[in-house]
Amino acid sequence: MGKTGNLNLGIDISLFDNRLFGTVEYYYKKRPMSSLPVAIPTENGTTSMSINNGTVINKGYDLAVTIVPLQHKDLRWSISATTSFNRNKIKKIMWIFQTLKKLRMEV
Repeated sequence: MGKTGNLNLGIDISLFDNRLFGTVEYYYKKRPMSSLPVAIPTENGTTSMSINNGTVINKGYDLAVTIVPLQHKDLRWSISATTSFNRNKIKKIMWIFQTLKKLRMEV
């Protein structure tokens, strides 16, 4: 199994006696890839094999904001909005093609 790593950074903000508040978070996660099916020549006795080496990097941010325009003794009206952005990138996968080339040469 490959190396993993996580980084989570966040900040919570509250202003105007909790009438405006929000959260901003950034995350970064590096993890090994899960199984990847790859087609191989049938002369090897099967039509595919699973390769689970490589690295996936996930990173992005989350943002949440809430406004409370109306707040009384028995009534509270709040408006919330959230958004997020996520990017996934596959790293270190080139050796798979070298392995497949080697398998084809052995046939």
